[in-house]
Amino acid sequence: MRPVRSARLPLLLFASIFAAAACARGPSTEATDVPAQVPTPRDDARSNEPLEATTPVWSVAFAPSETTTRGKVNGKASVTAANAKDAIPTSRRVISRAPMPSRRSTTPFIADPLIDFRADAGEKTSRFCGGCHDIALLVDGAMDAPIEPDDVRAHAGIGCKTCHGIVSTRVDGNGSYELSAEPIPVPVQGDPNSIAVHKKGAASSVLRTNALCVSCHRAFLHEGTGNAHFLIGQDDVTPWQQSAYAGSRVHFLDEEVPMQDCRGCHMPRERAERNDPAAKNGTIASHRFVGAHTWLAAMRGDEKNLALAKAMLEGAASIDIAAVIGEGGRRSLPADGAPVKPGEHIVIDVALRK
Repeated sequence: MRPVRSARLPLLLFASIFAAAACARGPSTEATDVPAQVPTPRDDARSNEPLEATTPVWSVAFAPSETTTRGKVNGKASVTAANAKDAIPTSRRVISRAPMPSRRSTTPFIADPLIDFRADAGEKTSRFCGGCHDIALLVDGAMDAPIEPDDVRAHAGIGCKTCHGIVSTRVDGNGSYELSAEPIPVPVQGDPNSIAVHKKGAASSVLRTNALCVSCHRAFLHEGTGNAHFLIGQDDVTPWQQSAYAGSRVHFLDEEVPMQDCRGCHMPRERAERNDPAAKNGTIASHRFVGAHTWLAAMRGDEKNLALAKAMLEGAASIDIAAVIGEGGRRSLPADGAPVKPGEHIVIDVALRK
């Protein structure tokens, strides 16, 4: 689907911008064809027309989720099929304990808000959640009706076929990706040709792009979700884009840091299980997707992922107290050992690194 955009731009807006720009420039010696009297907004025949925003309007089958499909995706079949069951043992084992499959319909502290949301906004509106949490329910239309707790699709979350079946993405968020109905060929151990075919089918051109992650790691509320106005929610990509890790030097302070994309931080190499066809030199890209999910690992009693999450967070952010400004403007550089008297009002210069 392509966005339908409004092409109406109020003349009054442009008139105001040009008027402000003219005032900012000051007098000019260049000749001009501008008439001596410029019509005021009241004289403009279009001034009484309402101002209309030029925001995109999406019309997709699973709205307000931004998810689309290429072909008819069978959610139940994708869950119950033995696709890649024994093909990629390491990834399959660790992803079952990763935070990414967090099923909004069955994870306890997420299920209650979902139930309330469906009761308040309607079952179809809850598709908003399905594109990033319950794809099997979404594509089968099961979110449009009551969901039984024992529905196998409600326990699927995000599986292998979700990310590896995405064939195009948009950076809008709310699940702004296109999911293919084409099955991923299952490799046969010891058959190089079948493994090559599997790898080709499981690695679309967007798989290793940040845009794939952005499609769900950016979220917003709008009229379609029952909100009167647009409200940005989660947005993990913008802070990264503005950081030195994405090559930006706007907030760069002193020390060099290596450029890293989403996978560089959250999918480091880890040891693969024996005979894993996805392994390269005995390792694979981790499918644990370790982040700040200590709470989830602790709730599950998952000591391995809890330790990995803690290790990732330790030292990730630091505060450097660079200077202390005391009474009379006295500065202490560095701040360590600054002669501060009890009760003295001071100003502290700090630098936050993350």
